[in-house]
Amino acid sequence: RICTTPRAGSGINYHRIMKTKIIHAATAALFLAASILPADAQTAAQILDRGIAKYQAHQYDAAIADFNDFLKREPNSAVGWYNRGLAHYARTLQSQTKEGYRRAEADFSQAIRLDPKQAAYFMMRGYVHTKLMIVDNARSRPQAIADLSQAIRLDPKLAEAHRGRGYVYKEIHSLQNALTDLNNAIRL
Repeated sequence: RICTTPRAGSGINYHRIMKTKIIHAATAALFLAASILPADAQTAAQILDRGIAKYQAHQYDAAIADFNDFLKREPNSAVGWYNRGLAHYARTLQSQTKEGYRRAEADFSQAIRLDPKQAAYFMMRGYVHTKLMIVDNARSRPQAIADLSQAIRLDPKLAEAHRGRGYVYKEIHSLQNALTDLNNAIRL
C-alpha cells in the first residue's frame, strides 16, 4: 500500500523525501540538457550549473572537469574557483591525500583573492587547514584559526565557522576558547 500523506508519529519525513526526489529529477534533467547541446554551444553558466549538479550527485571528478572548463572561460570567477575547491575537498575527504587538500586550498585561496568578502571562502580554506593539521600540525593550526576567525568577522552568525575554530582550539588545548566557540555554534 502506498501512503501519500504523512501519519503523525510515523517518523518519516515526507517533505525531505519529496525534496530529494525533486533534486534528483532536476539533476537528471540538467544532465540531459547538457548532453544535447554541443560543447561549444554551452554557455559558461550552463557549464557551471552542470558542474554544481555533478558535485551534488557526488560525481566529484566529473564536477572538477566541468569547473575546469568553466574556469577556462571565466578565470576571474570567484564562484568557479570556490566550487572547484569544494569538489577537490569533497573528493579528498574520501581519499585523505595531502595533495588533494593542497589543491582545494589553492582554489579557495584564488576565490579569496578575487572576492575577499565571502565568509564561506575563508571558512572552507580554514576547514582545509584543519584537515592538514593531521599532517603538519604546527604549520596549519595558525592558518586554520586565522581563516575561521576571518569567516566569523565577515559573518558572525556562521555556526560552521565557530564549530571549526572551536575544534582547532580544542586540538591546541585552548579549552576556554574552544568552549566559547562551540557554545556559539550551538546557539546559532
